[in-house]
Amino acid sequence: MALASAFWVLRSAYFLVETVPVGAVLWLDLLYYVASGGFAVVITLVLLRLAGRTGARAAWMRRCTRPSARRCSSPPAATRRRTSTCYGCRD
Repeated sequence: MALASAFWVLRSAYFLVETVPVGAVLWLDLLYYVASGGFAVVITLVLLRLAGRTGARAAWMRRCTRPSARRCSSPPAATRRRTSTCYGCRD
C-alpha cells in the first residue's frame, strides 16, 4: 500500500503545478500517466491478493493438459459433462 500511496502522491503533484515551461509539458504529462498506471496496477494486485486469486487461474481459463482429451462437439455446451480438472473435454 505504501507503493500505491507513492504513485498517488506523484499523480497528485501534477495538479499542483500551475505554469510549466514548454519543454517540461511532455515530462509532466508522462509523470502523470506513469503514476496513474502504477497506482492502478498496484491497487489491482492488492485487490486480487485480497480476493485470493494470486497464482491460480479461474477454472474456466485452464487449458486441458491431458493428451487424450478431445474437445466436445456435441451435446450442447449447457449439457456437457464437466470434470474438476478439465472443462469442455471428453474423458
